[in-house]
Amino acid sequence: MQELLDQILDQVRGAWRYRRYALIVAWVVAVLGWAALFAMPDVFQANTRVFVDTKTALKPVLQGLTLDQDVNAQLNLVRQSLLSQPQLQPVAQEVGLVDPRTMSVQQIVRVLDECEIASR
Repeated sequence: MQELLDQILDQVRGAWRYRRYALIVAWVVAVLGWAALFAMPDVFQANTRVFVDTKTALKPVLQGLTLDQDVNAQLNLVRQSLLSQPQLQPVAQEVGLVDPRTMSVQQIVRVLDECEIASR
């Protein structure tokens, strides 16, 4: 046990002897890390994938409106409904893009139109 204690004390004394070098290295690494972090662009990106079963979800909605449509037309209808302003406005409010208390209706519509265009 005494040998282990002596070995630990020797290591601590050796580290204390080189404390200035360790402090300098730590500062250099920290400054380089901060510089790299601040050099990174503030870009955030999110991707989503929505799977739609057009046979069951749209059948009640399209009943009586049209004849049988092809799958692309049905998916286009779903895409339009998901990217409409009533669907996007709560999401935009939640993430802070839109604030109805400080923005006019025209500003909100412009932001939501930009969201629709960017999501296509």
